[in-house]
Amino acid sequence: YDMGRTLGTGSFGCVVHGISKYNKRHVAIKILSKNLFRRRKTNISDVLREIKLLSKLNHENIISLIDWYEDDFNFYIITPLARGGELFDRIIELSVFTERDAMLIILKLVKAVKYLHDNGIVHRDIKPENILYMDKNHDNNTIVLADFGLAQQINDPNLKLFGSPGTPTYRAPELFLKTGHNHKVDIWGIGIIAYILLTGRVPVSQDSDLSEFFKLVYSEKFPVFVNGTTPISIESKNFVKACLQPDMDLRPDTNELLRHPWLLGMGDINDTFDLIPAIKVGFNAEKAFRNVIRKVIIEKKLSDLRKLNNEAANE
Repeated sequence: YDMGRTLGTGSFGCVVHGISKYNKRHVAIKILSKNLFRRRKTNISDVLREIKLLSKLNHENIISLIDWYEDDFNFYIITPLARGGELFDRIIELSVFTERDAMLIILKLVKAVKYLHDNGIVHRDIKPENILYMDKNHDNNTIVLADFGLAQQINDPNLKLFGSPGTPTYRAPELFLKTGHNHKVDIWGIGIIAYILLTGRVPVSQDSDLSEFFKLVYSEKFPVFVNGTTPISIESKNFVKACLQPDMDLRPDTNELLRHPWLLGMGDINDTFDLIPAIKVGFNAEKAFRNVIRKVIIEKKLSDLRKLNNEAANE
């Protein structure tokens, strides 16, 4: 593969745009540094786990694995290139985006997560950056759930996973409590994304400390929908409230979500009110900040990768 511009960066490497030398297919190449894994005393088997999980998946709304290989310095995971970009970057390009459009996105996401859970896989990092559009053409609304670096196989529903993976804004309460978690953490992530799509805001401020977080999420009024901001249906609010149930044992599973009136298209779904202005207000400032931080991180990661590879080559 010929490698081009950097698309993103992570803890152990980056994702670059690649073009196959054989068929000119455009792909995304996730490059993971073996030296970074060793330096941080992280198990390289985590990479092999991600590859193994991806190789088993076959769903229209989940990113697929094309190939993978390794050399002395890196692992390379090749997946289709999602040309349409990240979820919210795509939405704010639209001329109009309504509650029904939001519902259809969440429906696809729930179906993807149901497929994972039916196969004993917990994603553990559901967030807007990991929901991608496959095509730039706005007539093609195919989305895929990507990045399985934190995903885990859990075949016994009675077993719990431990640790606090994922991005804080989208973490379920049990991840902060560190009392063990299961597939229900993905339901919480779905609820956060649905809330943002419908209101343009996150339900819990990123500035909140843990005590404020728990005080808010265990409040009867959580999640808060401010009257008069966006006129959305009671069904959508009930859906979000169900997903953001702080007790994971009471949180619905994907089968229950698919039977929810909102995803069945029932009730007074708003087909006319444009949600884009509210989404832009909430995300433009964050996007500008995120882009600055991302640029700095990418440059640092690339510098670290080049340095580590040079050191390894001289050993």
